[in-house]
Amino acid sequence: MPSDPQLELFAPTPGVAAEPERPPEPPAPAPVPEDMRELGQRLPRDLRLGTSSWSFPGWTGLVYAQEATTEVLAREGLPAYARHPLLRTVGVDRTFYGPVPVETFRAWAQAVPDDFRFLVKAHEALTLRRFPMHDRYGARRGEENPSFLDPAYARDAVVAPMIEGLASKAGALLLQFPPQDVQALGGPAGFADRLHAFLAALPPGALYAVELRNRALYTSDEEARELYWPFDRLVNENPSVRGDIADLAVEAISQGRPAYVSINNKAEGSAPVSVERLAVAVMSRLKSGARR
Repeated sequence: MPSDPQLELFAPTPGVAAEPERPPEPPAPAPVPEDMRELGQRLPRDLRLGTSSWSFPGWTGLVYAQEATTEVLAREGLPAYARHPLLRTVGVDRTFYGPVPVETFRAWAQAVPDDFRFLVKAHEALTLRRFPMHDRYGARRGEENPSFLDPAYARDAVVAPMIEGLASKAGALLLQFPPQDVQALGGPAGFADRLHAFLAALPPGALYAVELRNRALYTSDEEARELYWPFDRLVNENPSVRGDIADLAVEAISQGRPAYVSINNKAEGSAPVSVERLAVAVMSRLKSGARR
């Protein structure tokens, strides 16, 4: 049977090895308007705005120049993310589910500019009094957690790798306490005392942050994900809360303290757009204060 002459055009020459396929180019940063670039230059250097991750395909045109999968962005998108003029920090969720090695932190640090900082979630073993009844906890489901607020575990497994790997690019270590039985924590006063003692025992020099969650105040993540997907625009604007955050950021800056704001897509629908609106709100307050 005669072969197709068009296919023969692309057949390799006998005895000549075919050229290997070139790997795809890493994601490039999206072009940004000049006014956004100027806004980023005017923001106080102690204010770091960012998002809770960097691997969302829906951010094409906002953060990334071309489409890429979640997997590609998670692996290769950080350098492009860090070149956005308003994104000077990013939240790292991966560390919540288990400690990561120094080498991983070091690779992240090498991918971003000198002025970039990471907001790292502490391993949940530090913030769970008892393991939830969830399949991913396996045989530990329902059991008490011996690492809860354990300074030694925090120092060796969480703080030390972060500081060694990120070095000057280490921002805050966020201790996120999921909803849990308050009485099992010793009640509000007992928990506050234990948390204070824990923080006092942590290595000095690092910046620590605490987030207390209350289930009654939040809708489920799945509901928000379905409502806001693909996170390319604001769906449920909340200028009141955004204004409160801007006020807190300005207050911190006026007192000479660094301010980190990491915004999730599920806040309003698109974290990069929320960052832009928040940056505008902060600058508006700073201008108003300067005029008084």
